[in-house]
Amino acid sequence: MQRARDRLTISRRDVMRLCREAARLDYLDSAGVFIWVYERRRDRCIAQDELHQEQSWRGEKKERQRRASNCRNELHGAKKKKKKIHHWPSQVTITHPTETQFAGVTSSKFKDCRKSRVIGLYYTDPNTGQTQPLSVQRTDGAGRYQVDLPKPAYTGNYQVQLIARKIRARKAPQICNGAQSPVITVF
Repeated sequence: MQRARDRLTISRRDVMRLCREAARLDYLDSAGVFIWVYERRRDRCIAQDELHQEQSWRGEKKERQRRASNCRNELHGAKKKKKKIHHWPSQVTITHPTETQFAGVTSSKFKDCRKSRVIGLYYTDPNTGQTQPLSVQRTDGAGRYQVDLPKPAYTGNYQVQLIARKIRARKAPQICNGAQSPVITVF
């Protein structure tokens, strides 16, 4: 066999045999080892020499097994498994129950997208039109939040913004989308 950046096209039966041998390989020599990779354009597997990388022995073995498995799967027409990412829409409300308090609720069809969400309360000055953040809070387990101000709220527009969040639930990554509340005006 040839080494070091020389490509070699071989039959499918030989590739299957070599993939099985690569999965059983327990060591890497200092020069490197042939890793068998499926090349879709030519419908053949090619041998590529990969240099020894600084990894633990178990990590190298797992990497070789994963590559051999991918080669076998692609020869039989299997595709790589795609992660199931689901986007969950969210909503947020804002109320002004007292002069020094803002409260509201975050809602979503997915339960895990309601709790522990980060919200930001923003104030827009009616004279200058500039927006500035007043507070950043985290919702409780039911999706409720409450912002207590040290002084009564100034005259102007107030809005809450819900930050998007990436979580893992149902054995897959989930994305909780961000949202904005309606603007309320304090006189």
